[in-house]
Amino acid sequence: MRSILRTPALIDTWFDTLRPEQRPLALALQQTLVAARPGDLTLQSGLGGIWNNLGLVRQKQGQLAAAATAFERAIDAQIEAHEQAIEVIEFREALSKHYYNHAQV
Repeated sequence: MRSILRTPALIDTWFDTLRPEQRPLALALQQTLVAARPGDLTLQSGLGGIWNNLGLVRQKQGQLAAAATAFERAIDAQIEAHEQAIEVIEFREALSKHYYNHAQV
């Protein structure tokens, strides 16, 4: 059984395996899941991870404005998860990662 502590990392890893043309659909699916289950902080954190990974892709493509926007959305999504479960270290670590990546663009 997956725990709340591992699922965001699994979502990030899964997203990284997708082809570029599959990523928008994956993001839309995750957003739909979050909307359907607003209290599921694992899904919320996973959404932050997907936005972060999309930001990394955009950064590598030289699309810095799009990367910055994606990192900002990652931060927003992760703040929501972190503020509702401040005891979950992984949510705080993910938030730190998103801020770091945003600062790089």
